[in-house]
Amino acid sequence: MHGKLSKAWQVVGARRTGALNYVLAGFVLLWLVYDRAGYLLTSALHETGLIVLSAVVAAAFLVEALGFRHVRAASVIRDLGFRMPSGSGLAAALLISLAMLLFFPALSLASGTRFGLQDNWPWIGLGVLAQAGLAQELVFRGYLFRHLRRHFKFVRAGLFVLALSVAAGLLSLDMADPLIAVRRLVVIAAGALPLAHLYEHSGRSIWPPALVSATGQAALQIVMIPAALGVLALVGWIIVSAAVPQLAFVLLAPRRAPGRPETEPI
Repeated sequence: MHGKLSKAWQVVGARRTGALNYVLAGFVLLWLVYDRAGYLLTSALHETGLIVLSAVVAAAFLVEALGFRHVRAASVIRDLGFRMPSGSGLAAALLISLAMLLFFPALSLASGTRFGLQDNWPWIGLGVLAQAGLAQELVFRGYLFRHLRRHFKFVRAGLFVLALSVAAGLLSLDMADPLIAVRRLVVIAAGALPLAHLYEHSGRSIWPPALVSATGQAALQIVMIPAALGVLALVGWIIVSAAVPQLAFVLLAPRRAPGRPETEPI
């Protein structure tokens, strides 16, 4: 009897290891598509963000269909996070984003300088939402965290995502502009746990965390900051973008993720 139980546990362990290996391989593929597509399609207006998003969605669909027996397109898209968020999750994302944006009127008031907006700011915002918001959150939350969460508790799954996101960010750092590179890395790392919390409490929808992530990435590209305040604004925004999303833990009380399955299909 003991031998049979031991053998059964070995089979379960092997299946779990195989599933996790596939999840990690899928993450590497999705990150490469996201990172390289973003690099090759860089544009001032970020209108190519929709193309980057489309490429990541297509790659994620392929990974899900091949490895997790998903054959219905609508089911895959929903599982990747393109679903209606809960009201509380969306409200929390809006409050966090607005709280972050208060940094600019505060800086304007403190410096006595008026800030303007780029003429094409709606297009920049839409492009960043598609690329740095939805596409990035699809990779980190809609795919990686969702699959890890089926095997691990919240903190452990979130820390795995944090470690992998930092590693991926380090591999793609643009040292031609170190401060911008550091800002991106800090924002991704600091947002790993609060955005995962927001994702779970939004009914596993990537829309609310994508809104917060896009706000952190887009604001300095939309608000016109005088050169004399450039470094101060950048450092201040790094701090704000890392600290304010932690409000997700205050606005949304911990609870079990809605509809989270207990086992991972192989």
